[in-house]
Amino acid sequence: MYARQYSRIELVALTFAALTLWPVVARAEVAIGTARVVVADVSAETAVANRRLATADEVRYQELIATQGSSAAVIQFVDETELAIGERARVRLDEFVFDPGAAGVLDLTLEFGALRFSTGTMQKPAYKVSTPSATLAVRGTEFDLAVDDTGVTYLLVRHGAVEVLGNNGERKQVGAGQSLTVSDAGVPTDPRIAAALPVGALPAKIAAMDATLAGALAGAGLSADGLSHLSVLAKARSLSSGSPPDGTRPDVGKAGKPGRDGKDGKGGKRGRP
Repeated sequence: MYARQYSRIELVALTFAALTLWPVVARAEVAIGTARVVVADVSAETAVANRRLATADEVRYQELIATQGSSAAVIQFVDETELAIGERARVRLDEFVFDPGAAGVLDLTLEFGALRFSTGTMQKPAYKVSTPSATLAVRGTEFDLAVDDTGVTYLLVRHGAVEVLGNNGERKQVGAGQSLTVSDAGVPTDPRIAAALPVGALPAKIAAMDATLAGALAGAGLSADGLSHLSVLAKARSLSSGSPPDGTRPDVGKAGKPGRDGKDGKGGKRGRP
């Protein structure tokens, strides 16, 4: 009698746990994009499962994309947002709602490492990128972002504009061709004109990302596989081909003007070949 009662309690507990976990598992299975390029060791992790990521794999809701040394990835979301990720990085896909109207949302967090982000077709307020020291409101933009192990953040805006909110509550508007740094305490510097070849440990993470992707493009002929329209790969394409490095210096024109890589500066993209 006692044994049967214990089994029923155990069964109820397991059923409750399964019902509680089911929405998490279901949402984690929702595909929100595709891995267009994967170099070396890249994983996609959730609270319930980890998997090795390969080119053409789905990227799913609330996954954490992690890269190891000499690794990189390029992800394209269903709204055409592009994301390049460098080595030893962790990017958490916090929220995604694909909606051309006001309900659209794409939020992600760069815990550390480097990335390049290029907005897709949703409205400007849909996009938000966070780091341990700041939150970025993205306004139809392409930018480079790097974070070190202490949370120091480096931002370089290539096209469009970004509003940076430091953890100290201070806001800075960063336009095309400008960069800034946010300290580990969340204090942003004033924006300044970016150098043609930025130097320092954090810009070096971005340069290493481009070099890794360039090596993949040159070594595997990936540039012929439908990737020529991806603006986050512009620098890697120039490095792999040995052509003049278009995109080395960010667009220093006014925010909102068309960039050289097919952006209209307003969150959309011009026609593609």
